[in-house]
Amino acid sequence: MGEYKIEDFSKPITPVGGAKTGVFWNVEDCPFPVGFSPDMIYHKIESALSEWCNVGNMSMWAYVDEEKGHWSGKGDKLLRDDRLLHDILLWQMDSPVDHPDPANLIVVSDKVRDHTYLIETLGCLNTRYYNVMLVTPTNLPLTPDWPASLLEEGAYFFGKET
Repeated sequence: MGEYKIEDFSKPITPVGGAKTGVFWNVEDCPFPVGFSPDMIYHKIESALSEWCNVGNMSMWAYVDEEKGHWSGKGDKLLRDDRLLHDILLWQMDSPVDHPDPANLIVVSDKVRDHTYLIETLGCLNTRYYNVMLVTPTNLPLTPDWPASLLEEGAYFFGKET
């Protein structure tokens, strides 16, 4: 299992070889269970994803209401989605597909279907051999096996018939 670490973005990220997974989670659309520590959340997500793919080195971003945070102070949903898209593009630059090891991209957000450019970008990354999973957890309750049930019920895999 991987190790939880907060990244310092003032320093360049060194690309890592082998299998890798980027998880981009909109917490406003799909909150984490109350009482879970960041380490517990990371390990539960990593464990659930290992049922689907070779996780390898996992990086995770969580997006919250900007008004509550300090990034823009505007609280705008579109700004949050744009930030998510920006971070995905930066991650894919630092995480090239390293055949035969996979590069997995998981986006958890309920309303990204309204963000045409983001959907098109995910589709393009799929054609560049990234394994892309979009999870849209509309009205899915938190269950004891979280997040496995969420990933099973709300997932769309680009390029695969489900």
